[in-house]
Amino acid sequence: MNGMTGKVYRDGSKALVETAIPGGQHTLLYVDIPAHKNWSVDVDHPSAPCTAGSFTDDWGDPFAGSAGLLAAAENSKPAGTETLNGIATKVIEADFGGNKAKFWVDRKYGLLIKWVAAEGSKQTTMAEVKQFSTAKPPAAVLALPSACLHAKAAGTTPAEAETKPAESKPAHQVTAVHLDDPPKYISACPAKIHFTGTIATDGPGTVWFQIAAGQKTKEGEGEIKFAAAGTKNVSKDLIVSTSPGEGGGMALLEAAMEDDQGRHGDIFSSKNANDRFYYNCK
Repeated sequence: MNGMTGKVYRDGSKALVETAIPGGQHTLLYVDIPAHKNWSVDVDHPSAPCTAGSFTDDWGDPFAGSAGLLAAAENSKPAGTETLNGIATKVIEADFGGNKAKFWVDRKYGLLIKWVAAEGSKQTTMAEVKQFSTAKPPAAVLALPSACLHAKAAGTTPAEAETKPAESKPAHQVTAVHLDDPPKYISACPAKIHFTGTIATDGPGTVWFQIAAGQKTKEGEGEIKFAAAGTKNVSKDLIVSTSPGEGGGMALLEAAMEDDQGRHGDIFSSKNANDRFYYNCK
């Protein structure tokens, strides 16, 4: 997303992913990697509850993300070496998404340091690492806040993950989600934008869902009940407060089946299928 910044800290099985969007959300995501659990804190709203969740594969590992992006590039060829932001890199030119691209990759660890996309004569920096260190982060940085120790709505605390048996999963699961491409808007941000999508399940149950598009509140959350396996439509009118810049901003639909105590099963999101869509307000 245009203007979005992030920091990733990791020490063994624990990680912290900090993201900030200009005029939008500033969040801290604490990750227990082997337990596949995470806890989210809204920095701008300290009184907001800590939200517990779970993930399947991608917790935000920048090295895995770098490898996946480079693997998707076509016609890659070396284009020399360069020291960028104090980091020794190898330069790669390739085709990506139908356009030319240039990648700067850390020569020792394979981390993507910079990605520039070219469409005709226009060049756009898609991502850039400003700082990279292999030093161990302070323990306090990765320590789970006290507000998250009792956040059990969608997961367990790290201590519980080690001492309690795995919780039973809902009898049925979400199998697919799709977020429709919203229309383009010409009004200024913030703007009310109507988002629609679909959710499919393999059986009956209550599904929690969330459409996220730069809004600061939880207005994008909802529930929908399934009497049997099938597909249902969902929609939300969101007050989008983040100006997305040229090209629009990212929106995402997430959904999970709930068990009889309201706990989430595996969260399925539209990004699992590279299904990211963009809102537009100018």
